[in-house]
Amino acid sequence: MNVTVSASSTGLITIQVSVQPDMNFAVTAFAYPGRLYYVVASDNGGAWYQIGSATAASNGVFFWEDMTPGPEFGTRLYRLSTTPLP
Repeated sequence: MNVTVSASSTGLITIQVSVQPDMNFAVTAFAYPGRLYYVVASDNGGAWYQIGSATAASNGVFFWEDMTPGPEFGTRLYRLSTTPLP
């Protein structure tokens, strides 16, 4: 699955979510180098909660693996934020 979202009025960030062999989800983004991103998730499209963070490498690649979903989650939505949730 590939999703492209507007990061700002001046650029785009491409986010790829893939299922790993162990059923974890990998979130890979091509983002702004050196910027800290917070991974937020929702299991129902309603409430969003922060589940992790990572800094994009010098080439702009951001990688984060969700170790918590397992087979019990039917749906999980992801997004990246440059500010932490309260």
